[in-house]
Amino acid sequence: FLAQVEIIAATNVSAIVLREKDLEETVYEALAKDCITLCTHYNKKLILHFFLESAHRLNHPYIQLSLSQLETYRKAGLLSDFAQIGTSVHSVDDVRLAEQLGADYVFAGNIFETDCKKGLPGRGLEFLENVCKEVDIPVYAIGGITAEKMPQILGTGAAGGCMMSGFMQLKEK
Repeated sequence: FLAQVEIIAATNVSAIVLREKDLEETVYEALAKDCITLCTHYNKKLILHFFLESAHRLNHPYIQLSLSQLETYRKAGLLSDFAQIGTSVHSVDDVRLAEQLGADYVFAGNIFETDCKKGLPGRGLEFLENVCKEVDIPVYAIGGITAEKMPQILGTGAAGGCMMSGFMQLKEK
């Protein structure tokens, strides 16, 4: 896994999200330490995901939370240490709430059908465009995103797109 993260960090990506919420938090935190080291070496932003306490212990400034986590942690005053906070949205109402809660950016999806969400139809480019029009924060498309689809994604007003499968299949040059 770390070898693949290094291959990805060596590309022109702007950030990597360490999304491994199925791991136990202690295992995630150890993995996060190694990924922080790798991403720092390649001058890439690493965004931790889900595990707020690990991010606090690691004194890491970037985190991606679910919308419900964002709401809960914002109300509890637990987010002041972060330089950038993102969340995922699945509707226009979600994106409005995310912006009200102080999200710095959102991942909107799933835009296209994807193996990660088997059987769930994509919400499509019109959905993405509607989400982008609702807020003043960057919106990144997620779900079935490929390099070939990026011109369509950017045409909606999105700031970019998030890919998983394509990056996990990259080979070292």
